[in-house]
Amino acid sequence: MNIFKYQIGNAATHVEMPAGARVLCAKPKDGGVYLWVLADPKAPFVTRVFEVMATGYSTVPKGSTYVDTYFEGSFVWHVFEMAT
Repeated sequence: MNIFKYQIGNAATHVEMPAGARVLCAKPKDGGVYLWVLADPKAPFVTRVFEVMATGYSTVPKGSTYVDTYFEGSFVWHVFEMAT
């Protein structure tokens, strides 16, 4: 198992990562937002979809999974993995 980093955006972001990867956290870094995941680099790659949502302004789609919350200035953001 290795730890990998993937950048995500504010809109729905499709990320290619090894199957079975476990998301450890989502945090801002160097002007972007990143996921850190624990994964087997030999596993086949799959596409997963993540979205950053604002407190009070976003409706969380049914079936989505909470990943993490992070703070950026006075804003609070929440990362969810979308159901496929």
